[in-house]
Amino acid sequence: MISDLGIWAIMINLIALVFAVQYSRSKTLGEALLWLAWDFTGFRFIASKVFPTQKGNASPPVTITLWVLGIYTALFGIASNRYENAVDKIENRMNAFITQLSVATTEVRTERFSEAAKIQRMDCPEEPDLLHPSSVFLSFVRRVEYSESVQTITRTIEQYKNSLQGAKLSWIIMKDSNLSGGNLRNADLFKVDFENANLSEVSLLNARLIGANFKYARLNNVDFGKSDLTGAKFEKASLKGANFENAKFSPYPLEMSIDYEKAGVTAKIEGESLEDIESQTDKLMKSTKLNKSQLLILTLFRSANLNNADLSNTNLIGAEGLYVEQLCSTRTLHNAKMDPELEDQVRIQCPERLEDPHKTKEAVE
Repeated sequence: MISDLGIWAIMINLIALVFAVQYSRSKTLGEALLWLAWDFTGFRFIASKVFPTQKGNASPPVTITLWVLGIYTALFGIASNRYENAVDKIENRMNAFITQLSVATTEVRTERFSEAAKIQRMDCPEEPDLLHPSSVFLSFVRRVEYSESVQTITRTIEQYKNSLQGAKLSWIIMKDSNLSGGNLRNADLFKVDFENANLSEVSLLNARLIGANFKYARLNNVDFGKSDLTGAKFEKASLKGANFENAKFSPYPLEMSIDYEKAGVTAKIEGESLEDIESQTDKLMKSTKLNKSQLLILTLFRSANLNNADLSNTNLIGAEGLYVEQLCSTRTLHNAKMDPELEDQVRIQCPERLEDPHKTKEAVE
């Protein structure tokens, strides 16, 4: 897609080309400049309508510029109207949702939270800008999330952070939010986006956090006890003092249900590590000659992503489906509590993760 700068460059080059042609026909440079300023801009045509004169030998006035400006202005008006109508629809639904939350009982509010993600993901045409031609044309073909509704819903959820126990918040966007000290016990947080959020001291006991994104999040002293963290992403998150006691990181042994050419095939895959699981999965797909177009249903849960996460002082005792490969990908496991067998594996494969990262850094310096 051509950028605004590219569109303006094309327009300027076209005007320069027109001027060059006119200059070659004119007697002097001043005459060519006068034609460009008076005739090409459409002012002469407008003047002829305001001050009509008898027809003579003069050439008819140029109107192409007025046509181009008129068509562009009309397109901008249509695009603006489409955008405003879509925004009004989103804002009306958002305001109704916020009002319902404010008057609802705690039990009703718990159910009503399920509407939050739907409103956040309502899209609208891209906002047109008169001085940015590309935005006007893109407004007719591109639809985007309305950022104002995303932020407003996020701020609204923050206000109820102490009474989110059991709330249904699947797929909600909570980027950069502050829920520190909140209560999300037993909450349904499937695929919630907590990127760069502050959830320090939050209780997520027995919460459903499958596929949740905690990238760059502050999760210090969070209680993840008995929660389902299958496929959750903790890349570069701070998890100091977090409690993962009896939490579930992945559902191994893995079960996959596959519908291949309308013939049901069910396979159960078991392995000692993530590599074993992926290897067996590849073999299964090759043996059945599956590809993306033929694979109608494939339920495949991946283990939690702990890359570069800070798990110092965390409690990992009893965590289900947690593998040494995941722990070795973390930034540090200093003072972390875990099952003896798992700790022994860490000491063999990546003992440096158990050391104090600050002392290690000082020793290197």
